Amino acid sequence: MRKSVVIVVLALIPASFAHAQIPAIERAALIALYDSTDGANWTSNTNWLGAVGTECTWFGVECRMIDANPAEMYVYALDAGGNNLSETIPPELVNLSSLRYLYLGGNELSGSIPPELGSMSTLLYLSLHTNHLSGSIPPELGNLSELTNLLLSANQLGGEIPAELENLSTIQAGGLDIGWNALHTDNASLSAFLTSKHVGFGDWESSQTISPVNVAVDSVGDHTVRLIWDAVSPQGAPGGYHLFILRPGSGAWESVG
Repeated sequence: MRKSVVIVVLALIPASFAHAQIPAIERAALIALYDSTDGANWTSNTNWLGAVGTECTWFGVECRMIDANPAEMYVYALDAGGNNLSETIPPELVNLSSLRYLYLGGNELSGSIPPELGSMSTLLYLSLHTNHLSGSIPPELGNLSELTNLLLSANQLGGEIPAELENLSTIQAGGLDIGWNALHTDNASLSAFLTSKHVGFGDWESSQTISPVNVAVDSVGDHTVRLIWDAVSPQGAPGGYHLFILRPGSGAWESVG
């Protein structure tokens, strides 16, 4: 009668793996994001602000090992897209020095894009679309030499597109989206580059907001001012003009129609 021998192999998993730590500066960068974007009111903030060593369990945080050592980790991807982030993007994110994917699209973020993001040299994917970001595109983003996708659409960005974006040679075809802003360029070479990389058959211009032309005061009443301007027809979709006023001493623009 043959006897079967069952060999049981027990794998010893280091206890440190369950509490692997990211560098302190990366933990501080994550906490800065939480504090700067009203983390208490995110749709999900599971495990955030937990004890040292729990960062890789925080919602949206993906870590990888450093040199195959399970006790040492770094933040590889940060996915906070569509998670009700508000207020501003903290410049401390630059301290996530090995980050490859940053998803902050589909939120309520405002303010400008921190130029410090242009120093995140390992980034492959940067998604800031569908927020309320304003100001210009920082020329420093042209330093992201490994970037394959840059999504900035549906914000309130405006002004001249920096020529430095033409340095983003690693952007894949269809990997760029700057539509639905108020951006422009007279640089023919840059425009051709943007067209070659842009989603939607390269059309990035027709969705941009166009400033009114020849704005002038037509008449002044006791409590009213009538303005006139040359109409510009929307190119990419139905649209019109929205009027804001700045009252003396208020410090904030007010929508009046």
